[in-house]
Parts: sequence; C-alpha cells; structure tokens
Amino acid sequence: MKVLVSCYITYNAVNWYRGFGTYSHMAETYSTNEDLITWDKLNDIDCLVMIRPNNYDQVDSLMFAKSLGIKTVVDYDDDVFNSNPSSPAYEKTISKEWIECSIKSLKIADHVTVSTQAIADSFVKQGVDPAKIFIIPNAYNDYHRPFDPKPNLTDRIFIRGDHFAHPDILSQFESIRMISQMYKLVAMGEMQLFFPFFKFEECYQYLTPPFYFDALPTLNCRAMMKPMLDTVFNRAKSNCSWIEATSAGMVLIAPNLPEFQRPGVVLTDHFFAGVKHVMEDDAYLEAFNLSKEYIKNNLLLSKVNELRENMLTQ
Repeated sequence: MKVLVSCYITYNAVNWYRGFGTYSHMAETYSTNEDLITWDKLNDIDCLVMIRPNNYDQVDSLMFAKSLGIKTVVDYDDDVFNSNPSSPAYEKTISKEWIECSIKSLKIADHVTVSTQAIADSFVKQGVDPAKIFIIPNAYNDYHRPFDPKPNLTDRIFIRGDHFAHPDILSQFESIRMISQMYKLVAMGEMQLFFPFFKFEECYQYLTPPFYFDALPTLNCRAMMKPMLDTVFNRAKSNCSWIEATSAGMVLIAPNLPEFQRPGVVLTDHFFAGVKHVMEDDAYLEAFNLSKEYIKNNLLLSKVNELRENMLTQ
C-alpha cells in the first residue's frame, strides 16, 4: 500500500505521532505540507491521510481522492470545535471556514482517527458517523528507539511549553516558583516570560522529533510537570507528556484530567506538593515502574499500529 500524508508542518510532533511518523512503519509512505493535492499527485497512491484539515483546499483534496477511488483518512489530535479562548489560534478556530471545512472533511473521509474518546464524542455531536471514528492512542515510537527507560534519582524537574502553554503554566505559577527555588528547574521552549520569576537551572530551545526524544533522557530529570487549565479543550487532549516523561525516566505530575488518569501519573491541584511527593525515592520508583510497565505493554507504536492496519482493511 502507498500512503500520502498531508500535514501542515511535515517535521512537527503532530506528524510524528499521528502522520508520517506512524504510517511510514507500516506502508510505503510519502509526506507533503501542501493543502491542495491535485489528481496528478494522487494518481499513484492508495490512501490519503490528512492531518487536521480545516480549509477549502484540503476539502477539495479529499474530494479529488474520493473521485479517484482512493481511501481517505482524516486525523485530529485536538477537539478543534472547543479551542481555548486564551489560545493565540482561537480566532482562527471559530472562523466560518475552519468550522465548515473541518465538518466537511470529517464527513467526506472514509475513516476518522482521533487520539481520545472526548474528541470522538465531540465529533459525533457535529454529525459525524460514529461507525467510522477510530480511537487510536498516541504511542511511543519503539522503531526509533527501544523503550527501556532507567530511573533518575535526581533533584531536577522538567517543564516544557510554547506560548500556547503560558496560560496553563500561570495556573500553577506559585507552585512552580517555589519548586524552582527548592529544586533544579530544567525547561524547554518559550519560557522568556517567566525568566524574572522562576529560577531556571537550564533552559533549552524547542527541539523537533526525533531530536526531542533523543535529548530527553540526557536531561536526567526525576519528574516532568504538565500544568493544564481545566477546559473542554484540555479535557480532550491526549497524554503525550506521560509517554515522553516515562520514556526519559521521569514521573509525570499533572492535574486530575481524564486523559492523565493513568498508571503512575501523580495527579494533583498543587504541583509543589506533587514534586515533594516524588522526591521520596519509594514514591518515585513506584510511580515510574507503574507507568513504564503500562506503556511497555500497551502503548508501543509497533503494537498500536495494528489498530491502523485493521482500520485500513475496512
């Protein structure tokens, strides 16, 4: 089977978790960041996968593929109909084109893949046939690197985030400030806003996959913090941070949202208390081992891709 994956940024984490990074291990796969994919580029493929289509060109591409008898799959890793008002992308997501084209794409496609049950439920409310929705969780790419994390009994705490995450980080501002004073805070991403308030041991630029996954274990951090406001949008988000943290020997500290109710995740409304808890070696090792075993048995890409293979046969 030949698969063409269309993703708005070919090298980003979304394409790694949901597009080329997954299909390339199960089929002859090509990647493009073009929205308008005309018939001449579709002539030699068997399946078109579009990541988060939301404009008229992408709708046309899906219709071109359908007219040629090519299987079409659309994938969404976010609840695009309930974007956070605090997000810089909010105005775009409530535009007429975004909503209309997202719904059209979902209805045109042969199959819809999502990462969480909450996203599936949201799409059914938009009139999408539930029979064609497949919940395929994000997974650790064990083709790239074997999953064999080792524990880190250090006093280093990791946090990452771009400007989209600033409202979430602010929700735990005082806890993170105290953590940065008592422990070594290691950060990655757009953290300049917090330089006057948090004491950073180290701060790194964002890395794209696969470099991000290569770098994480070298940070030698005990825990990763994932602050998130309790919103409809955030309740639908997947738990990539849990997989990433565990793969690098970290325990994840997160708010008590549905997708983070997983083995080994430390759920708390007060991140300072969560960090203090995992600073106890027994508590850390118990949580880390629970996460490691669950992901090893259930969320390796070599296993999760079986869901994609089964979908494509239908």
